[in-house]
Amino acid sequence: MHAILAALTNCRMERFADAGAEEAVLLRVLQVLAALLRARAAPLLSDSSVCTAVNTCFQIVQHAAGSRGSELLQRTATTPRRSAAARAPASARGAWWTS
Repeated sequence: MHAILAALTNCRMERFADAGAEEAVLLRVLQVLAALLRARAAPLLSDSSVCTAVNTCFQIVQHAAGSRGSELLQRTATTPRRSAAARAPASARGAWWTS
């Protein structure tokens, strides 16, 4: 789990000539992050790892909003954030967890 998360959060992509191909790759990254945070073994991830996953989702949303990303990509990025919120204690959740 940690190796997959590290690979996803540390990879750097170069711009694709085809916007659809770039969006497809980013969408797949978001889907894998969501799957990791929903997996049975997710409780084994450290808080730092979960924060890194959520931060990566935010970076993808910012990239999509600032460039040519679609609404689908932006909406998909909220899934891992909600998965992370489900495992956070209620006292630690801020307003951004539920928005």
